[in-house]
Amino acid sequence: MNNLIIKYKNRRLYVNLIIGLVWIILGILTSWAAEYSRWSNYFYIIIGVIYLGIYVWEFKNQYLTITDSFIKNNSFFGKKILLQDIIQVKKIFGDYVLKTEHKEFSINMNMVHDDSKAELVTFINSINLLEEEMVKS
Repeated sequence: MNNLIIKYKNRRLYVNLIIGLVWIILGILTSWAAEYSRWSNYFYIIIGVIYLGIYVWEFKNQYLTITDSFIKNNSFFGKKILLQDIIQVKKIFGDYVLKTEHKEFSINMNMVHDDSKAELVTFINSINLLEEEMVKS
């Protein structure tokens, strides 16, 4: 199996982009309208740059990476679990929770792009577990 990339929904990406641009524009307007420069005038710009950074990171790395040996959440401090360590798969309110002996790995299906949902569900169904270990609610 090649690396499988599970994408974020476009809406999530665009919301971060728009919020970042709005904060930057607000910061520029506040700095421009101020009679004297204060560090707090630039706070808006800093927040906007952070949101733009989140947008770029998520656009480049997407939500999940699945390989032959592990599944990884690509957020800044994302978790990574080995596929061989998975002992239980739960489906809770449409989301999936993969459990190992020491960790839980949650997959929020509301963040998954529609094009990636079928691939992700196929992957989850292909995890080799005994039938009684597959728990659905």
